[in-house]
Order: sequence, then structure tokens, then C-alpha cells
Amino acid sequence: SLMLLRLRSIDARRAAQRLFSYRIGVGLAYGQMHSGSIGSLETRLDYAILGEPLKTAARLEALSPINPAFPLIIDETVMKNLPESGLNFIRLENSSHQIAYSLSAIGEIQPARISQVEKVLPADVAAKLPESVASSQVIAVEAGGDSGLSAGWVFALGALLVALLAVGVVSGWRTVVEAKYDAEKVRAVAENLRLIEQLKCDSAVRVGFEADCFRITESVESLIQKAQSLSQSELATAVRAAILSQANPESRPTRFAVFLFDPDTVDSDKAIVEKILVAEGWKSEQLQALRDEVEFRRRLDFRPWSHWIQNSASPVLKEIFGNQISQVVLQRELFCRATELPCNGNPQYFYWDYLTVAEDDVDVSTDSNSGKEKLRRVRGMVMLAVEVEKMKDSASALLDSYQQQQKAIALVSGSGTMHLSSNFPPLLAAGLKAGKALSGSDYHLINEDELKIGRQQYRLLVCHLASKTPQVDTGFLMAGVAFLAGILLWYWFKTVRGDTRASRSLAARLWLLLLLSAVVPLITVFFVFSLYLNEDYNVRISQTRADLNRTNDLFELRESFVDPLAWKFVREHTFSPEMRQIAAELEIASGSALTDRLDRLVRSWYRDHKKSDPMIINFNPRDIAVAGRNGWEYATSGGAQSDTNTFGVMLKQIARTIMKNRIQKPVGTEGVDAAAIQGEMVVETGLQTVRSLFGDDVFVKLANGVGLPVLMNVVAGTAGLVIHAVPDIETPEYVMIWLIMFDYEGYMARIAAGYRGDYLLMPVEAHRYGNVFRQQYYRARHEIVQMASWIASANLPVSGRINYQGAWYLAEGRPGVSQITSLMIGLAPEAPIDQAIFKTKTTFVVLMAGILLCVLLIARGVADDILAPIRSLISGMQQVVRESYSFRIDSARTDELGSLCSSFDSMIRGLEEKMLMGRMLSKSAQKFSLQEADVDGSRKDFALLYVGIPSFEAWMTGAAKESLFADLREQVALVAKIIIAAGGDIDKVIGEKILAVFHSEGNPAEAVTAACRAALQINAAEGRGALPFPTATAVNYGTVIAGFLGVGGKRDFTVIGDAVNVTARIEAQAEVMRYQRCLASELVLDLLPADVLAREHGEVELKGKAKPMKLYQLTTNSPSILGY
Repeated sequence: SLMLLRLRSIDARRAAQRLFSYRIGVGLAYGQMHSGSIGSLETRLDYAILGEPLKTAARLEALSPINPAFPLIIDETVMKNLPESGLNFIRLENSSHQIAYSLSAIGEIQPARISQVEKVLPADVAAKLPESVASSQVIAVEAGGDSGLSAGWVFALGALLVALLAVGVVSGWRTVVEAKYDAEKVRAVAENLRLIEQLKCDSAVRVGFEADCFRITESVESLIQKAQSLSQSELATAVRAAILSQANPESRPTRFAVFLFDPDTVDSDKAIVEKILVAEGWKSEQLQALRDEVEFRRRLDFRPWSHWIQNSASPVLKEIFGNQISQVVLQRELFCRATELPCNGNPQYFYWDYLTVAEDDVDVSTDSNSGKEKLRRVRGMVMLAVEVEKMKDSASALLDSYQQQQKAIALVSGSGTMHLSSNFPPLLAAGLKAGKALSGSDYHLINEDELKIGRQQYRLLVCHLASKTPQVDTGFLMAGVAFLAGILLWYWFKTVRGDTRASRSLAARLWLLLLLSAVVPLITVFFVFSLYLNEDYNVRISQTRADLNRTNDLFELRESFVDPLAWKFVREHTFSPEMRQIAAELEIASGSALTDRLDRLVRSWYRDHKKSDPMIINFNPRDIAVAGRNGWEYATSGGAQSDTNTFGVMLKQIARTIMKNRIQKPVGTEGVDAAAIQGEMVVETGLQTVRSLFGDDVFVKLANGVGLPVLMNVVAGTAGLVIHAVPDIETPEYVMIWLIMFDYEGYMARIAAGYRGDYLLMPVEAHRYGNVFRQQYYRARHEIVQMASWIASANLPVSGRINYQGAWYLAEGRPGVSQITSLMIGLAPEAPIDQAIFKTKTTFVVLMAGILLCVLLIARGVADDILAPIRSLISGMQQVVRESYSFRIDSARTDELGSLCSSFDSMIRGLEEKMLMGRMLSKSAQKFSLQEADVDGSRKDFALLYVGIPSFEAWMTGAAKESLFADLREQVALVAKIIIAAGGDIDKVIGEKILAVFHSEGNPAEAVTAACRAALQINAAEGRGALPFPTATAVNYGTVIAGFLGVGGKRDFTVIGDAVNVTARIEAQAEVMRYQRCLASELVLDLLPADVLAREHGEVELKGKAKPMKLYQLTTNSPSILGY
């Protein structure tokens, strides 16, 4: 725009002088270009700038005549990057595919470069300068000034930085600690709520006594573990004291006994009790009976199939536990759990369990890396009992039983009476006593509810006691940070005063500055990573618990897949054709023969069941009863039993009653049937017994649900009862009742034993949860049994964390969903989570160390980077003193040191360029500069040769810059060598194109022949593969203007004219040819030698020509022309 304004003012002056005006066109394009030297010193050395923007600018310049007032055309990129400068552009609509904008107005606000006023040096300064310098100096530049900070400000800013870093470290650490604490609070609240639900369940007192028994058992085990250091009497005294040391007298066992097994027989099916260590509250005959049961229990662990468990009990056992006790109940259901027993009108909680000790000779993995715990060996048995009446209404006993290390409990009655666990915080106790409302704090997390004990209503408070708080964790850190900050401030003060090495060394200063700039992001990354690690740990824990619950669900479904097999077995045999055939015959006639047939058929069903795979099925048919329309009936209690038991008789009576109720009585029937009344009484008594034992739900299903399977918890496990009316309930031919025994515990234990996953699965029937362990005992067994106890008593899931077998596990337990009589406990190891977190930590530490090392290396590199140019400048000045002008500082810097190096290079480059200028001028330029006395151009006739590379843009995009210029340098050197050998002269090298001239000097034919020879030799060299790129050549002849163009020191010798433009456009036509890309104009045709063949290429329209121009393709087979 400045050039256009200057041209406008020049044209105005020339118009006033009645001279012609100048016309120019300007095209501006933006893009990436490549530059470098091409050619060779032997032929022609030049500097080339290559790229698509050059051609784009040329195309834009060709559009400038559209707007003669402002012939400035720019591309889209330049338009987008123009600042607000008052220049107005409009888009050209006729610019073909090229998006172009034309200057329409300059506006009132001039661009900064246009509106700049030339500043002239003051007269007094200009007078002191040499005349040549003073006349050329038009812009004055003011530099210098001191903008540095004082030492006080530098120290203050450094102290502020240290203070901010200290505050940031403390705040970041506190944020990390609070994040951990918040996650712990969520878990603590969930534990508090679960404990509240447990305290509110109906079995809370019994489960509390069970927890006391676990603690007593562990105390006795620790004493027996040290038995070698104690005498017999000392051990007995210590064990008695441990049992009676229960803090609350209301939950203290009133009867207890400790039995020790013979060490030689304890791990066999011949285990015997060596001695009774202590006993209290039992008679001698009672102790003997209990001793027998202890020995029997241990023998069952090894060969259970060889020991028959009786469904009855000796008189002594009934004297101890009540008339309803049996050996099956005692051995199957009461082991390792507390149970309420009637004990002949004096209800008691009874608990018995093994006493185990750790021994070194047990064959278990003791890998120190895995931290596995050794198996504990059975050493004896403990029995504990307490009266129910002593505990059931005791608030203090309940609190002491449920007290945990991190859980404190308080009960406050309506009258203000408080019952506090021994670990309840005194500060909170004082607040309760004062009647203040308690709220949680960093140390305490409190949850409240209401609890009724007996007839008294209490306010229940469960308090989680935090072991650490954010204040405790950050207190020591603040002290350490303050100490370190003081040391840094002292060092910074010394540095500012110049008393440290950092203040006397430029390299040390750079190291210090880079470390200070890196410490802030490193600290930030550290705390962000710590937060991420906490969140990642919590997510992994949650995911593992979810996976464990899902595994429990899928494991339980295995059992639900088997139950339908039992009901399918029952239905198939109940509705079998054989059964219906015998039933039909029994309706017609009765007799022992038909009854025997029915008995053989039913017993064959038992045999069919025995043929089933025990790894697939989990049921065993026991009692079967059937009754027909005409009064026939049948019952059996198993294939191996000849007599029907009491329950089987009851089932037969139920079947008979159902059948009679479905048959309409004949009209006129009167009187009372004593047998019928007796049967109905038996049925009613049986149903009421079922109701009392198994609840209303089972009673209703059994009494009204024909065809509906009913599950019941019984001593032997789980029983299923189903009633079928054949063919239907409306018109039954017979009614059959089946009693099926399900072995959920054994079946699920078999599946769990075969499970090979990462989790430990522990299924057990809810009423036998003490049997969750079998033979293999570890220290944490009571914790797992307690989880099972909580699940069975409250029918709610339990989550926890248990150290099992020497490693930490996540524990998830829940009651059965599809198997309502069972419960599931699953353990997931924390080791994979810990390993993943450790791996992440290790990776982070390595990365942080690598980053810190990189910072140190960068600091060293920056110091060397700044000092290296200074050393190079010193060496360069020494070379200049020796008049060696080839020395260069190879620096690509763009900063002040780079400018200094560039200035040094510019100082000595001028001398070297003077030596090279002669090699970069054409012979015509040299001749013209020597012969012509003035700078005006002259008209001369030349044969013109224009050489280009077809599709050079594609070569540029597909090749590296270094290889591209190396090939282009070779191409220009070879082509220039051919042209010079033919007698031509390289006028200019324009990018990849070469313009050569051949002087006619009165003989046009000779100049044209030389130009054609050079063009055909170039094509021949391409055909031989001697050139790196393909070529396109054009030959023309005409008159041009030769001379120097430019102003001042920037002047170039060149030839201009229409002939030059036509030659360039002919070369463009040659580039689109497939082969023998050599074209000539019609002016050359008459001057061709005889051995050069010209074939008409056709008429083409060339830019700037009104008429089409004929072009000719040149070829030859003459060795003299081709040069071989």
C-alpha cells in the first residue's frame, strides 16, 4: 500500500509534466517455501527460493489489472492475518478457483508502516558523522536504559515465592489427608449403621454373648499356647481367671469347662480327651457326658461316615440342655455358635468351640513374601454357658459385648440414666450428661437411633473413634516446612547480597532459576497424583467388593439350578404311568399284592436316586405318603427303613385328610367316625407343630399350597415338602406328599472347594453358621463366624476387612436370596490392589525422578547454550584478526545472543561475498558492466532457452528439504554445463527454472542452432537418466532489452521483453507433454538447422497474445547435435 501511494504521487507529478504514467501490479501470498543454493562454482552458483506461494503470488499479480486504481491482490491467508489498519479489501468474484481479495480503499487511518514519518538525526549529531553516513541515516533508534530491580525487591519477591510454596505444600498435603479421611468417614458411617441394625435385631443379646465367647476362647488359646512355661495348676488357674475376667458380671459364664485332647490322637478319628483342665457348674456325670460329645465331635472331622449321629440324646444330656436336645442338634447346629437352650425351664445360652494353637510343624506355606499364616492345630475344647435372664434386659452387658476397638456405644434412658462402653470418649460423655446435642467431629463420627431393651426405651449412640485426624497428620508437616522455608530464606538473602556461588556464576544463576521454575509444577503434580492415587484405591476397593458380591450371586445361582431337579424328580415319579396304573387298580380292589407292587415301585425310586451323580444333585428323598379316593393309603420313610417314622405317619394323615376333603360325602350319612376324628386331630397337631417350628409362612404354604414346594430349616439341614394331587386338585385320583432333604451346606461346600478363582467362598446354612470352617482353622476364624452370625441374626449383608491366613482380605457376606436357608461369605485378597497401587507409585516416582533429572540436564544445557555463543564470538574475533573470513558461528538462535552472532557473521560475510560475486554473475552481466558506461538498457537480439521441471510442486511435497536441494543443485549444475558448452549464457535462475540467452551477433541461425542443440541435449540427458528431475524446454528468438534494473545497491542484470515472456509461456506448454518436452516458436522454424526436425504441435493461446501461436516439437537423431 505504501508503494501504491508513492506511485500515485509520482504519477501525479508526471501527469503535471505531461509524461506517461507507470503501471504496476502486486500479488501477495503466504505459505511455506524452501530456500538454498543451487548450481556449482564451476558453472553457475545461485540462490533459489522455492514454493507454491511464489506461483500463487504470480497468479494474483495477473489479476491486478481488474482494479487499476489499487492493483494490490492478496490471498485468503494474508487477508485473515491482516490487523485493523484502515485497509479495505473486497473479494474478487472472477478469480476462478483462487480465493483473492483486491484493495478497494486505504481509508482514513493509515497503517503504521504507511503513516511513519521519516526521522532525521539532529543537526549536531549529523554534523559529526561522515557525509556518506549522515546522508543515508534517516531513522534514529534509541536504546538502553536500566530496568533492573533493587536487591531489596529481589529478596522480597524471593521470600514471597518461598512463603507461597510453603503454604501450597501444607494446603496440598492437608487436601490429600482430608480426602483419605473423607473416604474413611463414609466407611465408618456405614459400619455404625450396620452395628445399630445389629443391636436392634431380636438376637442381639445372644450374638453379644457369642462375641464374649469368642474373646474368652482367644484368651484361653493364648494361655494354652504358653502351656510349656506354666505348670498344670498354674495353667488351670490362669484359664479360670481368663474365663471369669469378663468385665460385666451379668454376661460372665456361670458354667464352663475346658477339655484338652491327647496330642497323639487329636488329629485322627480316635481322638480322646486327655484331661479336663477346668470345669465349673457341671456335675461329674454331666462332665463325662460332655467329654464323650467332645471326643465324638473331633472324630466326626475325619471319618463322619463311620459314626452314626443319633436323633436322640442320653438322659444326662437332656438333664443339661432340656428334653428337646438330640445328638444331631448338638453336633450339627450348636457347634461354634451361641444358642439359647430351654434347659428344663432355665433358659441358657450355650457355646462350645475348639481351642487351637499355632505350631511350627504344621505343613503350610510360610513364604515370607506372601506373609501367609500357619494353620492352627486343635488342642482342646471350651464350653461356656450363661443364664438368659441375667443378660436379656441388661443394657451394660449388651454394650460390653458389642464394644469394639474403634466403636464406642452409649445408651441413654428417658430418665437420663446413661450406660457407656468403657472406651466411650469422656468429652462426649460429659456432653451427654449435660444434655447437649452431640455432633460429629474429626475425632468422632456419631450415629443415633432408638433401642428398646425389655420394657425400657433407650437413645442409642454409636461412635466411631478415628485413630488419626487431618490436624494430627499435618502438624508435623507444618513444622518441617517452616524449618525448610527458613533455610531457603537465609540462602536467598545471602545470594541477593552476592555471598554465594549462585550470585557469582551465570551458570549457577540459570540452574537456580530453572529449578525454581520447575519446583511449582512438580509439587502440584505430586499432590494431584496423591489425590488420584487415593481415588484410584477407593475405586479399586469398591470395584473388588462389587465383583465379590457378583461372584457370591453367581455362586448361589449354582444351587438354584439344582433345586428344580429335585422337584422335577418328584413330579415325574408322582405322575408316572406305573404309579397311576397301580393307583387305578387299588381303586378297584385292594390287597397285599397291590400294596407290595406299590412298595416295590416306590423303593425303585430311591434306587433311581442313588444312581444320580452326587456332584450334581443335592437332595435326598426321605418320606413319601400317598392316599387314594377309596381310602387306600401308603407311607414309607426311605429305601433302607422298613418302618415308617412319626413324620411319615403324619404326612400320610395329611394326605388322607386332603383326599377326603376333595370327595363329596354321600347324602344321608350320619354319625361320627372316631377314626376320622383321630386322623384330623393328628393332622391338626402336625400342622400346628410345623407352624411352631418353622413359622406362619411355612404353615400357610403347607396347608394351602398344593403343588407348591415348601422349604424348612430342620436339624439335618433343609427340608422340602411338596403335595401333588393327581391328576389335578379338582378330581384327584390320589394325593402324594414328598419330604425331600436338601444338603445345601455340603453341596455348596463341594462347589466352593472346587472353585479356582481369586476369591475365597464360604457358604453355610444360616442355622449352622458355626460350621463355616471345617478342619482348617486360622486366627481370624472367629471374625468370619461373627460375620455369619450377624448375617443370620439380622438377615442383612455385612462388609468388612479381615486379616486371614496372614494377608488382608475384603469380606462381603449376605443372606441367601434364591436359597433363603443359606448365607454366603466371600473374601477377596487386597494383594492385587496393593500391587497395582505400588506399581502406579513406582511408575510415578520414576517419572518424577526422570523429570527432575531432565530439569537438571536442561538447566545445564541452557547454561551451556548461553555461554557457548560468547565463547564462539571470542574465537571468531581471533579469526578476523588473522584475516580468515571463512569463520562462521553456526547458530540458529533468535534471541539477543543470536542477533549478536548474526551481526558478527554479517560483518565477515561481506568480504567473502565479494569473492563469490564474480561466480554468481552471468557473462552477459560481466560484459555489460565492463563495456557500458551508463546504466541504460539497450535492445539486442537473442535466442532464448527456457528450462523448467514439470510438476515440481509434487516433488517438493514428497521429498525432504535437504535431498530436494541436493538434487536441484545437481540438476542446475548439469543443465548449466550443457548450456555453457553450447555457447549460451545463464541469465538467471528463477527457482527451479533457468533462462539462458544466446547472442546472435549478426548471425541469428547460429544462435538458434546453439539454443536447439542445448535444448535437445538436455532432453537427451533426461532420457539417459543423467538428471535427477524431468525437464521441459522452450526455444524462442526475438528482440529484448538488456541492462541493469534496480535502485542503489540492489541492482540485477537481466533481459526483459515480450520474447522472454513468450518463451516462459511456451515452456509452460511443454511441461504438460508426456515425452520429448521441447517446443519452439514459429520464429525459430525458419532458422533451424537441417538435422533438427520440427513437428507441428498445434496452435495455442498464450497470455498476452491476441492470436493463437503455432508451436513446434523439436527432435533429432544427429549425433552432432546430441553431442555423441
